[in-house]
Amino acid sequence: MAALAAVNTAIKVVKATVSTCQNLESLGPCLSQFFGAKEQAIAVVKQGGFKGSALGQAVELELAIEQAKAFELEVKNLF
Repeated sequence: MAALAAVNTAIKVVKATVSTCQNLESLGPCLSQFFGAKEQAIAVVKQGGFKGSALGQAVELELAIEQAKAFELEVKNLF
């Protein structure tokens, strides 16, 4: 669940920063946090071993990763 929270938080931070940023340089730290959280989430999914209620969390994490990929495209299109 920590990986899921990290992805969701990183997306929120980048969205907030994008709406107020003056240049690409100011996005650097936020994008770094975003990509780090995304990679952490992917690593957790690759580890596998989800059973029972953890399987539901794995599905949520997979959806968050897909949301992160879509958001990444949005950010690319901004600039």
